[in-house]
This record gives sequence, structure tokens and C-alpha cells, in this order.
Amino acid sequence: MGAKKIRLQSGWAKTEKQKGDYDFTWLDSIVNDAISRKIQPWIRYTRALVSHFRDRVNEWEIWNEADHRYNEAGPEQYAELYYRTGKAIREVQPNARLIGLSIAGVGRTAYVDLFFQYLQERDAVDLVDIATFHGYPRNPDDGFDAVKELKAVIYKYRPGVELWQGETGCPSTYGSSGALSGYHWTETIQAKWDLRRALAHVGRGYPFSLFTISEYTYDRRKFIGLNTKGILKVNDDLSIAYAKPAYYTYRNLTSLLDHRFERLPVLNYETDSDSSLSVFAFRHKVNTYPLIFIWMDGSIPAEDFPVIHSHFSFTGLPFSDPVVIDLMTGKVYELSDHAWSVNGMDTRFDRIPVCDAPVVLTDKAIIQTK
Repeated sequence: MGAKKIRLQSGWAKTEKQKGDYDFTWLDSIVNDAISRKIQPWIRYTRALVSHFRDRVNEWEIWNEADHRYNEAGPEQYAELYYRTGKAIREVQPNARLIGLSIAGVGRTAYVDLFFQYLQERDAVDLVDIATFHGYPRNPDDGFDAVKELKAVIYKYRPGVELWQGETGCPSTYGSSGALSGYHWTETIQAKWDLRRALAHVGRGYPFSLFTISEYTYDRRKFIGLNTKGILKVNDDLSIAYAKPAYYTYRNLTSLLDHRFERLPVLNYETDSDSSLSVFAFRHKVNTYPLIFIWMDGSIPAEDFPVIHSHFSFTGLPFSDPVVIDLMTGKVYELSDHAWSVNGMDTRFDRIPVCDAPVVLTDKAIIQTK
């Protein structure tokens, strides 16, 4: 699949049950399995872990959501932790890429400002290579103005830092523990939400991490019950019961949009639709054929599939045998000759079906069909 990284919790309590005695056997199996599937882990931890995994892992995220309301540490305390930990990691692995913030509240720019002030005063802003942000809006297309503000604050101190979406996802049930518990989610809505949330980030140039692979439970008082954001359903004993629709739709997306494509930051198009739409495009690096993702973004995904048919005209994108892909099912639909036409640099499409889940307009030349 196109998925290239996996975010792993490092489990210090499971590793150092006796002081000074580190048993990484359980985590070795996870890391080695991921690498065998060509998926690079990024992990949270410090010196002993880095010493053990530095031949396999070079991206380290320091702490998680220190700004969350359940944590008591302020930005200066987190910055001190980050400073000490970052230096320790670089001593063991000088080429390590360090991941900072992991911030829960994307709009907490004052927190971020104080964090970077602390590092700047110690001439240590170069300890941050990547900044991660989280966020769980009900509408998966919301929140990007706050991301722009976050980036502006970070770039005051460290221009060029990569910004990653480090954690976000949607429950598949009402009453899930953790974020977004108070809405009547379903497995169908989860699948739509995850697709839109992924593409809303990747389409804007932010690498994306979907939370999470499997449902799970927290063993603590603040979060009670099952967290159903996993794309794998669990039984009562937490063994895997089945793969939810979101598993298959996300696989459809990552199998299609991978390293072969580059993002087109500017897309020239026209449409007759009066609905609020998201439209993002990517181009194959070799044959230049596009992937164009389109969906209605004005509201939370629905359980049903309200479809509109719209005309689109794209400038400067080549097509020879266009098709439409339904990411929810993985089905590929050919277009009849009268459904599209070329006029100079413009390609026009008539009555393309659009709903509140992404569809893909692309060329048959870049996909494999069965």
C-alpha cells in the first residue's frame, strides 16, 4: 500500500520492569514486522530505546499532547523535557529526526510560541525537525485556518520545519471513549470521514497519520470503555473480529495515491456545482496523468449517499481514457465518449457523480483493474 509510516507507542513500563533491565523483545517483533512490510516506524521515547533501535528507526516523537487538558505541564515544562530528551537522542543518534509538539489543540499558538521561545533561548530550535498536530473536528474538512496559524508561529523560529498530521480519526459508534464520543457515528460514516480527513491533509501538503489500526481500551479512569476509532473491530477479549469498511476504503486510497504521485498545489478548474466542494489533484511523476479527488465538504458525512451530478472543466491535465473510481467500493467506472471532451488545454467532463465521500477522476492508464 501507499502507507509508508506507522506511529508506535514505545511502552516504557512494559520494557523496564526492573530498573536498568530493558527487555525490547515485544517491541522488536512489531518494529521488525513493520519494516519487513516497508513501513517505517516513528516512536516515542529516549536514550535506551534509541540505542537499541537506531539501526532501524531514525524518527523520534517526544511526548504526546502535553497541552491536553488532562495534563498538568505547561509549555515551559514540556520544552524542558523536549530539550533534555532531544539532546540525549542526538548524542546517541546524531542523524535522528526529532518530532515535536504532538499538540492536541491546534489553535493553542501561545503554547507553541512559549515552547519555541524556551528552545531559542538555549540555541536549540534545531532540535525540531518535524512538528505534529492532532485534531478531531466533527466535519473532517474543518480546522485548516488554525493549522495555517500554527505554521506561522513555528516558522517564526524554525522556517522549513515539516508539519505532519500526527493523530486523527473517527469512531464507528456512539459513545466511543476519547474524542468525538457524542455523535452517532456508524461504520459507513467512519469510512467516509477517514477518507475525507486524509485527503484534506495530503491535498494541502501535510503528511497524514490515521488513528488507529485497532479498537482498544484505556486502562485508566479518565477514558472508560472501548475506543472505536480503530479500523479493525475487536471482540470482547480484544482479539480482532473483522475489518470495518474504513479498513477497505483506506486501503483503496493508499493503494492508489502513493509515492508515484506529486501534489499539484495549484489546480485550474471550473464547475457548475453550487455545493461546497473539495477538489485536490496529484500528477503521476512519469506519465503525468492526474488523480483528481472530489467530494462535498460542507457537512459531516451522512449514512446514506446523496449524489449530485456536476460538470467540471480542468486546464492543463492530460487524459486519454478517463475513468471514475468510487473509493468506498473500489469500483472503477468507464466514461462514455459523450461524457467528456477536449478543447485545447481544457478537458470537460459532464455529469460526474459527486457525494460526501471522495470520488477519483483519473486515467485508466495509471491503474490496474481486475
